[in-house]
Amino acid sequence: MSGLGEESQFNRLRDLLRAFPDHQLKTEDFERAAQMTNACASRGIASTPTDMLICAVARYAEVAIFTTDRDFTAYSRFLPIRLFQAESV
Repeated sequence: MSGLGEESQFNRLRDLLRAFPDHQLKTEDFERAAQMTNACASRGIASTPTDMLICAVARYAEVAIFTTDRDFTAYSRFLPIRLFQAESV
């Protein structure tokens, strides 16, 4: 939700996303994220801890990641994640 230019857009998206359940993070999620970080780094792909945590949780929950961030396309070449990519406006 970061980067939305208007507060009304943020509020609308926030309200829509509240329909989805939260995932309680566990130690294993952070461990998977670290493994994924290492897998990307060994192939020259830089990542952020937040991105890798998203990948780890999505993989465990067996859900696609909804993103307009092209970094996830790079991650998906080496990680067992699925992407649902929206066109950037």
